[in-house]
Amino acid sequence: MHHIKILIIDQSRISARQLYQMISRTGIAEEIRYIEEIDSFDRMIAEFKPGIIISDIFLRGGDGFSLAERFKTLNPTGKAIAISNFSSEFIQKKAFEYGFDYYFVKPIMDSVFNKRLIDIAEGIGSLPVSTENSISEILLQIGMAANLLGYNFSVKRSASSSLTQRR
Repeated sequence: MHHIKILIIDQSRISARQLYQMISRTGIAEEIRYIEEIDSFDRMIAEFKPGIIISDIFLRGGDGFSLAERFKTLNPTGKAIAISNFSSEFIQKKAFEYGFDYYFVKPIMDSVFNKRLIDIAEGIGSLPVSTENSISEILLQIGMAANLLGYNFSVKRSASSSLTQRR
């Protein structure tokens, strides 16, 4: 199992603590750090060099969109995970456009989040092209309820020629 550095950006200490506990249970993190203020983001990225960032979308003094965009510029192979209280299709689409690889709606299901995090850490983070992957399985893997009617799911080809989960 790969041990990676993970940075959590969330203005809620309670949410950050819950994420920290979930991540700790996976055993994949070499180190986990947390920041509340986006002002320290660039310095933390330069000093800490995380492989994964987990950011709320709406933050004091800015937003997670700009953080994901900056993170991907500084670390093109890094993974960015969005967490939000909002399940708006517009917000999710914007999150992926700005560089987030995954989007989770709070409250986050521990088992789904941990599985996805382990997949990312192991370099999987993508689905094989197969007709056996049902929409319900895909939705569960990205942390969404599988019983949503009218949910549109699409995949976007990544640079490594595998299909990555994008909404």
